[in-house]
Amino acid sequence: MEISVVITDPPLDLLDPTVHERGVPHDAYRALREHDPVSFQHSAYAGADDPGFWLLTRHADVHGALIDTASYSSYRGGTNLLNDPPDRLALGRMMLLNMDPPGHTRYRRLISRSFASRAVERLEPQVRTLCQQVIDRVAERDTCDFVADIASQVPMQVIFLLLGVPESDWPHLVQLTDTMMNEGNSDAGFSAVMNLYMYADQLASARRQQPGDDMVSQLLTAELGGELLTQAEFNAFFFLLVVAGNETTRNLIAGGMLALLNHPAELARLRADPVLLGSAVEEMLRYVSPVTEFRRTANRDIELHGKTLREGDRVILVHASANRDERVFADPDRFDITRSPNHHLAFGVGPHLCIGATLARLEARCMFDEIIRRLWDIEICGPVVRMHSNLVNGYKQMPVRFRVQ
Repeated sequence: MEISVVITDPPLDLLDPTVHERGVPHDAYRALREHDPVSFQHSAYAGADDPGFWLLTRHADVHGALIDTASYSSYRGGTNLLNDPPDRLALGRMMLLNMDPPGHTRYRRLISRSFASRAVERLEPQVRTLCQQVIDRVAERDTCDFVADIASQVPMQVIFLLLGVPESDWPHLVQLTDTMMNEGNSDAGFSAVMNLYMYADQLASARRQQPGDDMVSQLLTAELGGELLTQAEFNAFFFLLVVAGNETTRNLIAGGMLALLNHPAELARLRADPVLLGSAVEEMLRYVSPVTEFRRTANRDIELHGKTLREGDRVILVHASANRDERVFADPDRFDITRSPNHHLAFGVGPHLCIGATLARLEARCMFDEIIRRLWDIEICGPVVRMHSNLVNGYKQMPVRFRVQ
């Protein structure tokens, strides 16, 4: 039996969303990196019958697992932190996120062109216009909910425009993705998943009758091995694009703003020198880690730091810990918008490198460019409410007060 070091007393249940709702448990991750980087954990949240899981907290080990798709499988047990029942696992395996090469490589090609650097560069004028419109709307008052009124707006609009989703349906889809992120594997969370799949069915039916110049129409006519995508395969693509395109970038912008507000000297540096926007966004990605952790399944017995991970074991890669690893980042708990180099793993690495990374960076740069030019004296003016999630580091509510320049 593997023995792990007890880091906190009583031990934190690191899969419990209520733990993360209070804040990312960086103190526990720091102790694990130092004393037990390959830690075997049990979770009451996961249920009495749950067999436990391995937690990888160092940058090198998370990086290694991300690129070694032969040893660490996304397909075998999916990427959800808990073990899904067979029907949900089968559904999840149709999603790009939960595939392994070579199948993952073939499916990824279907949408990679839309997210390539040149394609994203052509979107910049449109993204900047959307950011200006968002700030125009809040400029009419001196307070807003930064999450709902600013951070969620442009990521939502851009991905829905790319997909060709009618604007009247946007609020409904945002509500569904919020429920999924907040409710996790609960019945409410799964109901939101199924509702999103049903919406994808309806949208696909409409596009088959009246194709457009959008990603949904392209997916419906794309061939894989000489065959069109099945409805279930299309639904999985739609699901991933909506969730990944909306939630993670929103949490990057919200978390990045909060980091700037908590470090006013860095905000002042950015206002004084907007050229730093690129490196500032990279530091936000590292410091915030919008995706806290992902799961893999061991495809073989793996020896790591004197521990043996058995074939079939659940392995959780903690991006939020890897991005604060003292072995890679000097003074890792310091928020430094000029940090260089900055080898964070916020977007992953290897075959599963986030396909929307370039777009997310563009959206964040454009939004913060508008914010630092037009919104001054920004301050929190009410309770900041975190999401009830162990998967994403996100916020439900962030009331702010500001002066419009």
